[in-house]
Amino acid sequence: MALDPQSPDRLPFHELDEAEQVLASATEGSRDARIRHLQRVPLFSGFDEDELRRVADMSRIVEAPAGTVVTQIGEPGDSFFVIIDGTVAVRTPVGAGSQLHPGDFFGEMSLLDGEPRSATIVATTDI
Repeated sequence: MALDPQSPDRLPFHELDEAEQVLASATEGSRDARIRHLQRVPLFSGFDEDELRRVADMSRIVEAPAGTVVTQIGEPGDSFFVIIDGTVAVRTPVGAGSQLHPGDFFGEMSLLDGEPRSATIVATTDI
């Protein structure tokens, strides 16, 4: 997936351009792959196949190089992320936090409370 040319170090999560729409339709068969990834995440361990399928239908796989800012503190958040491969660093107002690895997730708080992002997340490896 291409990065947003207006902000080359940020991931595009909202509107799909024409090329991305073609890619998305070509990867509809990847739902099974998304389900397999979700099955490896402890957060979804109690989900049955139908529930995993519904989550997979709402998700998409996004790749980004090391150094990409995935979320920015203070910005609105309408996406939830599960790390499939790679590592990200968590930065909060009190400083650098932990690193997150495959199976870890982030972004859920903004979805739950409607508040802006509470941390900046940066890819430390390709993700």
